[in-house]
Amino acid sequence: MKIAIVGLDLVGTSLALALKSAESEISIIGHDPVAENVKRAKELKAIDKSHWNLISSCEEADVVVLDLSLPETEKTLKALGENIKPETLIIDTAPVKRPVMTMAERLLPKTTQFVGGHLVSPSLVANTSDPAADLIKGATFYMVAPTNLSAETINLATTLAEAVGATPRFIDAEEHDGLMAAIGGLPLVGAMATFATIAEPAGFRERSKSVGAEVLSLGALLGISSTATTDLALANADYLIPWIDAYVAKLGELRQLLADNNREAVEKFADQVHDTLLQCLRRGEEPKGPGIPDTGLGLRTFFLGSWGQKKPDEDSSKDKK
Repeated sequence: MKIAIVGLDLVGTSLALALKSAESEISIIGHDPVAENVKRAKELKAIDKSHWNLISSCEEADVVVLDLSLPETEKTLKALGENIKPETLIIDTAPVKRPVMTMAERLLPKTTQFVGGHLVSPSLVANTSDPAADLIKGATFYMVAPTNLSAETINLATTLAEAVGATPRFIDAEEHDGLMAAIGGLPLVGAMATFATIAEPAGFRERSKSVGAEVLSLGALLGISSTATTDLALANADYLIPWIDAYVAKLGELRQLLADNNREAVEKFADQVHDTLLQCLRRGEEPKGPGIPDTGLGLRTFFLGSWGQKKPDEDSSKDKK
């Protein structure tokens, strides 16, 4: 099987590595206008070869995977148009699906087999270093399938997701974007608001010198450029705005509790927050024991810093003294 990966950033290169790990006989060609991304993918042996020309990279592929921003996705779909085999499966990985599905319907021939995809994994959010196959394992691979998609293509998309260690989940574009407004869009605008707030001129020079991992980790939620951040925020704005309203209300509630110095109420608020964090860390699974679960993804430390390195029995032993 021949697979083309268009866009060799974190997701695209990690997918290529996961595919190579699953089946060494797969031939993967990479395309990315950023030379450093291509060089890294070759050094990691994620791709077998690369081509500077988009069409040449994709015209013989059985599967084309897009790891691109929304504007680049639109340009690429337009360029591919009639230039790939009708039976070729195209999968994108953008975090919003309604705009992409509209692009595909408008720009691709009716015979083209297109699936709107999105990989969601704590590893992909937390990791800011090199791509790796393990970042894909355990991920949920959301897939939006148009009504004209063939059974063979659905089977191929499912097999592809399972091969890289992800769990395929077919979903409607509206449902996907409604879900992502809360778990993706809200953290994004929260990060935007945080950086905009600490940028207040008075005292900013000292603040900027003192910024630690707590603030910088929020920066990982932003797009790679201001344009990308803007695209992400606007693409799902209709679903995102109600969540922003709810967020502002919660901030107002917390502000009032702090102003009242109401320790009991603040602690109750914090209990609810920690319960929610534990549910998220366990990915909705029933708890198997007390404390922060060991997921194998370093999430204790990522979310809680040095506090996350404590073991539940260490806390309990201190309480007994």
